[in-house]
Amino acid sequence: MNQAPESSLTTLNLSQAYRSAFEEFSRRVRRVQDLATDDNPDVAALDTAQFELEKARHAYNACRDALASHLLAYAKLPWAA
Repeated sequence: MNQAPESSLTTLNLSQAYRSAFEEFSRRVRRVQDLATDDNPDVAALDTAQFELEKARHAYNACRDALASHLLAYAKLPWAA
């Protein structure tokens, strides 16, 4: 299956954004977990970390959805089969 060059670049860009967003989301999850399991957790830091985690989750979901939408649209093209 050959992809058109612009489709390949779009797929690559979306894939990279997806991976990057997932890595950031994972870092934010670990930060919240670390703060939550501390013997004397800093409530303000935990609140901030949870807020940052929620932003990272939204960014990850947006990147995931964009990549999935692109791949599904590409799969429906007649020359992609």
